[in-house]
Amino acid sequence: MTLGPVIALIPWAERVKGWFVDAVKTIGRVPMFYYLLHLLLIHLSAFVVNLVLSGSIHQEWYTTAPLVGIPEDQRWGRPLLYLIWVIDVVILYYACTWYANYKYVHPEKMWVKYI
Repeated sequence: MTLGPVIALIPWAERVKGWFVDAVKTIGRVPMFYYLLHLLLIHLSAFVVNLVLSGSIHQEWYTTAPLVGIPEDQRWGRPLLYLIWVIDVVILYYACTWYANYKYVHPEKMWVKYI
């Protein structure tokens, strides 16, 4: 059910143009790089936001499932969460743009095609 409609939409999706499509293509050229970098960036962002909000990174919060060991008054609001998400996606986009260009310029480095 989920793959059928997506496969049916592929011809339409290939004709779509615009800045959003270009951004998705850029990230799609380096998916493993995006994946690995997003893990690091999400944790780094959480550390920074917690440090700014409470003066401590609260490393003990990261040993359990989300929101299990975090006091309710210390949890992030949805607007802050979305702001951090947008900032992280923009950072990841520019990092992916750089890395996609690096892959294109250095075809002799065989290991870069795997990341």
